Order: sequence, then structure tokens, then C-alpha cells
Amino acid sequence: MSKKMMIAGCTGICLLLTSVAHGAGGDAGKVLPQTSNEAAVQQHAEMQSARQQITAEAIRDKMLNAIDYYTTIQGTYRIMQKPLGVDDVVEFDVSVGDTPGSYVKVKSNVTGKQSEHISNGETMIHLYEQEKAFVKQQKIKTVTKESKIQKGPRYYIDEEGIPVYEYRKDPSYAHEAHDVIFPQAYGFWLYRHPHKVVGTEPYLDRTAVVLVGTLSGILAEKHQASRFKMWVDQETGVLLKLLETDDKGTVSNQIEVLRLAIDKEIDTSKFQIIEPKGWKDISPDLSKKREVRAD
Repeated sequence: MSKKMMIAGCTGICLLLTSVAHGAGGDAGKVLPQTSNEAAVQQHAEMQSARQQITAEAIRDKMLNAIDYYTTIQGTYRIMQKPLGVDDVVEFDVSVGDTPGSYVKVKSNVTGKQSEHISNGETMIHLYEQEKAFVKQQKIKTVTKESKIQKGPRYYIDEEGIPVYEYRKDPSYAHEAHDVIFPQAYGFWLYRHPHKVVGTEPYLDRTAVVLVGTLSGILAEKHQASRFKMWVDQETGVLLKLLETDDKGTVSNQIEVLRLAIDKEIDTSKFQIIEPKGWKDISPDLSKKREVRAD
């Protein structure tokens, strides 16, 4: 059973692009004038192109299920969020195959602080370099890609009129890299915010589908942005680049992948859980009962 998550403040509609169906016709043996032949050829080419054009709906679904389209993924990206004062570089080595695991390093260009987040599929550890402290979580719930495929709709409005988003679990637990490698949050934008596919572009030896759209409501207010442009890997649904801009065209938020390797050999030794000697264990004591008060 997947976990239900509700996100307030997302408004808009999803615009789906549809392919154009083409059927041959005409009388057998009839010779058309040259101008008609040229028009027919052009029309056929345009319709063939429309058939092959990937739809926004297909890209959205790949973003929501990106872990189904690769076994390993490695890379680096930079994320800048001006409203939050964030400017981080994120490095990741992730496997979602038979032996899932992840290593993610986050370094702030603002504070210089660095953290590492490691999972071997059963245990997680978060290392905070400046504080010389760590948080360790044992016996995390084992997740497989197959067991978490959603049976029902991923997005709907409940009986109280609240938008509900069904998030899939990541077997690698690489949460700190999800903006790029499992961009469900941004995929959900394509349900409720107007958008369209404007073409494809090469990006780091990949083919990126380019989408543009508008933001509104609380999301636009929080992000200080009214428009967005996404570059999404056509094959996997991985988010390669994102630009959010305000009405004046000023960039308020940005994600940009700098290095990417998909389904290449990976160093699984990075997934080892090792407690650094001399570091402070600040893991919460989950064995203690929480006091419940009724006011």
C-alpha cells in the first residue's frame, strides 16, 4: 500500500497533447496535379511527425515512475532556490536493481557545509561533516520497484475537495537526489498547471523533451515564479534541467544536471554503512514511548 501524501497550494490544469491520426484515401489510379501531390506529401510528413512526437502525458508518467527506466544512475547537479537561500551541489551514485543502495553528497555553496546520505537498502546513515555527527536508521522498510507500482490513479481530488498525490517509494532511499533522479514532485505539476511540449534538444548526450508552463496560486507565491521550463530525459523521465522565472523573466529557482551516467557500472562499496570514529550519534531514540496529551 503506497503512502498517501497531500500537497496544498498546487493549482491549474493538465494540458494533454494528442497525436494526429492519418488515413490514406483517394481513387485508385487517379493522377493528382503536382501541387496536390506536394501538399499531400507535406501533410503526410507533418502527420507522421505528430505521431512520433512524445506527449506531455507520457513524459509526466515517466517522471512519476523514473525508477522503472534505469537500474543505476550516477551524476552531479546544482540546485538554486533564491526564496530559500539555497545553492547546493548534489552528487549521487544510485542503484535500484536487485541490490538497491545509494550514496548522495550535498554541499552548500552558501555555507560550505557538507553532508553524506547512504543507504544499503536495509540501513541508512546521514553524516554531517561540520558537526562531526551522524544519524543512523536501522531496519528501514525494504522496498522493491515491482511491489510499489501504483494500481490506481496517482492524482485525484478526495471527497473533501483536497488534491491527493500518490508518491511511489524509492528502493534506494536516495531522497536527497530525488529532484533529478525521481522527480515525482515536478511530475505532479503536469497534472494541475497549464503546460505544453515545445520540442526536443540534445542534453549531455541524451535527448531532452522540453516543456513550458505556468504556475499560479500558493505554489507560485512560494516559489516566487509564474513560469517554468523543464528539460526531461525522453528515455527515463529524469529531470535534466528546470528554470522557474517571474513575470519579469528573472530566474528564481533552477536545477541543472552537470554530469550524468545511466546504467553504467557502479561502485557499490559507497553503500557501506560505517559510523565514523569519534563522531556523535544524534539518532533519535525510537524505542521511547511518546507522551500523548489531550488538551
